[in-house]
Amino acid sequence: MQDIYIACDYGTDHVFLNNGDGTFREVTEKATGWDTKKGMNVDIADYDNDGWLDIYVTNITDEYMKECNMLWHNNGDGTFSDVSKETGTCDTGWGWAAKFADLDNDGWQDLFVVNGLRSAGPESYVPLLLPLLTTQGIDLTDANNWPDIGNRTWSGYQKKKLFHNLKNGSFADISAQAGVDNEMDGRGIAVGDFDNDGRLDLVQANADQPLLLYHNVTEKSANWIELKLIGSKSNRDAIGARIRVQAAGLTQIREIDGGNGYAGQSMRRAHFGLGKATKIDRLEVRWPSGKKETFAVPINHVTTVKEGEGASAQ
Repeated sequence: MQDIYIACDYGTDHVFLNNGDGTFREVTEKATGWDTKKGMNVDIADYDNDGWLDIYVTNITDEYMKECNMLWHNNGDGTFSDVSKETGTCDTGWGWAAKFADLDNDGWQDLFVVNGLRSAGPESYVPLLLPLLTTQGIDLTDANNWPDIGNRTWSGYQKKKLFHNLKNGSFADISAQAGVDNEMDGRGIAVGDFDNDGRLDLVQANADQPLLLYHNVTEKSANWIELKLIGSKSNRDAIGARIRVQAAGLTQIREIDGGNGYAGQSMRRAHFGLGKATKIDRLEVRWPSGKKETFAVPINHVTTVKEGEGASAQ
């Protein structure tokens, strides 16, 4: 049963656990504690392959606000610890969408984050705004009380961030090397293997600017599998299914969701990088119906997996 994490721009984030009977219970205080940051985006993945899903939340970290993002590491006991500073994923400017994806197929999920509010003229809007934040009696919910922005820039021209998973609990910024460090006003991200070559591509949606499609041309990309799940007793899109793949001593998990994050929805196929592994030792699907099945699938193929019927490679 899938749970819920809600990022709130104005107000604390919330964590709800699924009771399995159509209701949820709030566990925010125990799970993460209460925060006052400007949450924009949530993505969920087991970034350290320890069998527990972790949570990444973008906030605002720039001259306007210095909040730091949150990477909630799942402690496996109902609590989470923020390790964004320790992992190198704290500062992404005015953060918007963020997505985990194994972009080099090494079996460890990387992280792409888009940022930037308004890129315009050379003069900054922030010096006009900061005095209002420290003046009592001004109703900032009324836009008429804000100074005219004109052609000023507000947290603009920020370089996008691509963090490579170092497999040791931390990440390295490789945005420039990967060619994705554009300065557009990013908003949404979608991840998909658009040409079915086993290398995940990225779409970046921007505010009042053309979108970008980054074709993944990583050389010497490792082995991989992609799974398209179709439910029968479960819902047809298999939303809520959990997939566990074991290969070459590494165990990875993915969950099928109905779309999450800010202003973008990725493909529903589950993608697994396998590194140098040449076969799958075990592939298990736990369907939303509760049924568990194991499948044998070929590597370096897109495979359709049907509940109760088996698997067929394209």
